[in-house]
Amino acid sequence: MRATAPPAVPVPRPATSRPGTGRAPPVRGPAGHLRAAALLLTLAVVTGGLGYPLVVTGFAQLVAPTTANGSLVTGPNGTVVGSILVAQNLSVPWLFWPRVSSIDYNMLAGSPAPPGPADPALRAEILAYLAEYRNLSFNGTNQSLGENLTLWLVSESGSGIDPDLQPQDALVQIPRIAWFTHLAQSDLRALVDRHTQEPLGGIPGPKFVNVLELDIALEALRGS
Repeated sequence: MRATAPPAVPVPRPATSRPGTGRAPPVRGPAGHLRAAALLLTLAVVTGGLGYPLVVTGFAQLVAPTTANGSLVTGPNGTVVGSILVAQNLSVPWLFWPRVSSIDYNMLAGSPAPPGPADPALRAEILAYLAEYRNLSFNGTNQSLGENLTLWLVSESGSGIDPDLQPQDALVQIPRIAWFTHLAQSDLRALVDRHTQEPLGGIPGPKFVNVLELDIALEALRGS
């Protein structure tokens, strides 16, 4: 009887080898982990700190450059006089006045929270601002405001730099402005009407006028 050789026993591959390669994976040391972390950090900084701002800024400049640059406005002589987003201290008697501000319209100061409708401090604040307005003498009287005004004119906004007024708060200032500028009140009312704006996108809300834009137009009217 012919003897046969026993079948060969397969030798298992080492557990550390990669399937299909027969080679063991490289072992990363501390230096390898540091290089990988540095690469990921660099990619994150370049993408989030440089690439994303450049894309957003470029898109904004393309779609709405005026808004992207701060909504700056120029005066009659072509120089930048401010932004329509920020009120200014326009307290000279021949201009329209914006809402009052306890921080003098300083964007860096931060405004304290205004008193609520049930707070007695709100009434005291309104009476103080009314007295301040009416202490300005013109045309032989101390009355610089009419009666048809809103709280916008004699109370602070949440930010202290709100640039807008309701149209009636601009209209009640016309007798004072007409006295100092010698412009007809009808011309000043027409000026306010031309600069009265509706809420953006048809959103329900009161009409408003931007005081800085209104005063720039007033200065142009005085010089015409």
